[in-house]
Amino acid sequence: VPLIGIGGGARNLVQIDQNLKEYPLAGLHQYKMKDSDLSFIKNYLFTLPMKKLQKVEGLSKDRADIILPATEVFHSLYDSIQSTGFILSRKGLRDGVFYEQLTRDMGTSVFPNVLEESIQELVTDYDLSIKQIHHVQHLAHDLFHQLHEKGLGSLRKKDWKEVKRASYVFNMGDYIDSEASSQHTFYLLANRTIDGLMHMERLRMALLASFKNKTVFKQFLHPYKSWFLKEERKKLRLLGALLKFCYSLDSTRRQIVQELNVATHDGDIHITLYCKDEWMPEEYQSEKQKKHLEKSLKRNIELSFVESKK
Repeated sequence: VPLIGIGGGARNLVQIDQNLKEYPLAGLHQYKMKDSDLSFIKNYLFTLPMKKLQKVEGLSKDRADIILPATEVFHSLYDSIQSTGFILSRKGLRDGVFYEQLTRDMGTSVFPNVLEESIQELVTDYDLSIKQIHHVQHLAHDLFHQLHEKGLGSLRKKDWKEVKRASYVFNMGDYIDSEASSQHTFYLLANRTIDGLMHMERLRMALLASFKNKTVFKQFLHPYKSWFLKEERKKLRLLGALLKFCYSLDSTRRQIVQELNVATHDGDIHITLYCKDEWMPEEYQSEKQKKHLEKSLKRNIELSFVESKK
C-alpha cells in the first residue's frame, strides 16, 4: 500500500528529493519516493544547522523549522504500514470535498475514472479528432494482436494498454507547430501533470505518442536512458513505430483502410489492407512509415492494398 502525502511538508520533501537528484521531469503530483530516498533526505537534513537548512534547494524558508519532524513522521508511517512507496498528491482535502459534491447526483462517492477524464481533457484542449482516434485504435488493435498471436516482437497483452493510451494523444503537438510536432508532443506529455498517471507512465506515453523515427526517439530518451532496461527501450520503440504506422493508414482521415490481415512467408511479414475507396495517399504514407516497424521487428514488410469485399 502506498503512503500518500499531501500538504506543504510533503511537497517540500519531494522538492528537496528532486533537486538532489537533478530530476529531469517537471511536476510534483504523483511523484514517487522509496524508503531509501526518505532515509537519505532525513539523514541529510539532520546534519545541517538552521542557517544551512534555510538555504536547501526546494525547501521553503518558512518550513525549515518543521521539515525535520515532518520527515520523521512520514518515514515512521512508511515503516509502520510497510508501504510500497511515498507518493505526493497535489489534490488535497478541498479537492476531495469538491469531487464529493460533483459526484453526489451520480450515486457514487468516487470519481468515475480519473485517467479517462484527463485524456479527454487533452483531446479537447488540442482539438484532436475522436473519430480518427477510434479508427486508428481499431487498426492498431488488429495489427497488435495479430503480431502477438504470431509471436512477432515479443509483444505482451499488457503492452496493448500502453498503445491504446498513447493513441489518444499521438502527435498532438501538431496543434502548436506541424514542423516540430514530435518535439512539442513529447515535451507537453512528459512535463504536464496528467491525473491518473505516475511520472514513469507519463514518460512512457510521451515516448510512444511522439514517435517519429529512431534518431528522434533516442534524443527524447537520452536524459532518462538509465530509467529503462535495454529490452524496455526496444519495446517502447516498437510500440511507437506500430502506432505511427497505423496513423499513416489514415493519413487523409477518411477511414479508407477498413481491416487488415497479417501473414508471414519465408521470414517476411505480409500485411493485406482492405479499403473502401481510393487508397493511394494511404499507400504512399504507409510505404514510407513501414521502415520503422521493419527495423524494430527485424523483418521485411510487404503491403498489399485491396478493395474491401464488404
